[in-house]
This record gives sequence, structure tokens and C-alpha cells, in this order.
Amino acid sequence: MAFHVRTRADAADKHISDVNALVYYKGKLYSGADDGKIIVWEEDLKKVTEVNAHPTTVYSLAADGDTLYSCSNDGTIKAWNLNDLAAKETIFQVEQGEIYKIYVKNRLLYSSDEQGVVRIHEGKTLKGTYNLLEPLKDILVDNNVLFTVRDLDVVVTALKEHNNFQLTKTLEGRAPMCMAGNYLCFSSRGGKDILIHENSESSSYKLVTEYKDAHEMIINALVGVKSGNDTLLYSAGWDKIVKQWKIENGTCKPVNSCDADMVVNVLTYGEKGEVYAGGSDGHIVRIDV
Repeated sequence: MAFHVRTRADAADKHISDVNALVYYKGKLYSGADDGKIIVWEEDLKKVTEVNAHPTTVYSLAADGDTLYSCSNDGTIKAWNLNDLAAKETIFQVEQGEIYKIYVKNRLLYSSDEQGVVRIHEGKTLKGTYNLLEPLKDILVDNNVLFTVRDLDVVVTALKEHNNFQLTKTLEGRAPMCMAGNYLCFSSRGGKDILIHENSESSSYKLVTEYKDAHEMIINALVGVKSGNDTLLYSAGWDKIVKQWKIENGTCKPVNSCDADMVVNVLTYGEKGEVYAGGSDGHIVRIDV
């Protein structure tokens, strides 16, 4: 049976509150939630270990090398040993406010906070600071181009030396946001449509296609993947349905859908083609394609 829930995290092992972050890395799944915990899972959602990572909500996770990074509304970015979640160090702490998102690219760690500041970290060394002035709910990086999401806009920013930057494009839309192949994908301002743009400065990041009413309720999660010659997108949200889409020839076509039986907050993709969804009340499911 194609595209179905294969397994769920056991009720005795799961988080006790909403899951906000999932990362699949080197054969393991890492989850972070409102309970402040990070949990490591085998591919079949058997629990490996956990750590009380933050006093409150874990907003985002990122992995690189032998390190897992986490950020929280306690204003910190912390580093953990990838295998056993032993604490390494606190990478950074803002004086005031929350750190919403972290993202790893080319060995550099990017972070965004509620003050609108994007920072570039190399270990504990702060390599750059860019003040974009508004709270940033999501970030992506491609080469020296930064994609950020405010409440109702996706902003494209060229990062330059000496903490200089240039805003190059503003697109109407909102989080969640992801890359799928050569496409930039995000939700419409209304939250129910999927917008697909070219990830190309030369085309001014033009709109390729828009799928109206992709979900009946607000979309909370998107993840894109290049699978062979196919460019696939997965979406989910308040309607509890995880959907698979295929992007080709200027269209975004629905392929499969699956009832996750929970409000979905976050999605990630495994190395065997499986999709992991995390959501309400600590639930995590694995969906096989």
C-alpha cells in the first residue's frame, strides 16, 4: 500500500507536548518539542535516548558533522553530541528575546531571532550579523542568498562582506518555506495555497505555479526533495493530511495523500524515501511512500 502511516512513536516514549522540529541525519531522527526535550529515534521510531535540552520550547534543530544544534525561546543556541546527546556547549545567547530558526549550510550555522537579526556562526565564533529589522519565522540559504519569512512576506537578501546586505526581492507569502530541487516553495498569505517560484536571480524569482486550496486548513509544514529525475514536495498542517506533490513542466500536481491523525507542525524526509511528521501532543509518525 503506497503512501501510508507505517508506524507511530510509542505513547510511552513520545514528547508530552507539540513537536516543532524534526531532523533526519545519518540514519537517525531527531525531534524537538514544547516540552524542551530533544529525542533521538531509530528509523522505525524506536526511542534511542533523550535530553532535557531547554527549559521551554525547542523551536528548531540542525545537524552537521558530529553535532546537533538546537534553539529555543530561552534565547540560546546549544550544541550536542550527535550520538548520545551529551552537551557540548552553548553556541550563542541573545540578551533579550527568542531564537526562532537555525539552518546549516557549508559548515556554517545561520540563526534568526524575534528582533530580525540573522547571525552566521562558525563554532562559537560569530562570523556575521545582519539586522533585517523584523521578526523572522523561517530562513534558508543558497550560496550567498538568504531567504527569510516575515509574517506575510518572503524576502530575498544578498549577503555581502563586512555585514552588508542588499534586499533584492520581496514575494507575497508566509512560512513554511522550503527548497525543492531548483524551486523555492512556500505558503500563500492565506495559508492554504502552495506557491512555487524559480530559485533564480536572473528570472527575478518568478512565480512558476500556484496551487489554490492545496489544503482545507492552514499549512504548517513543507519539505522538498529531488528523487531521481522527480522533484517532490510534501505538505501538511491543521487538516491532519500529509500530501505528496510532483513539480514538473510548470505545474504542481497532487500525487498522494495520507491521514496522519494529528495536526502536523513539521515534516522531514528520510534517506529511504520515507517521510516523518511531527505534531500535536508529541506525536510522530513515519509515512512510507
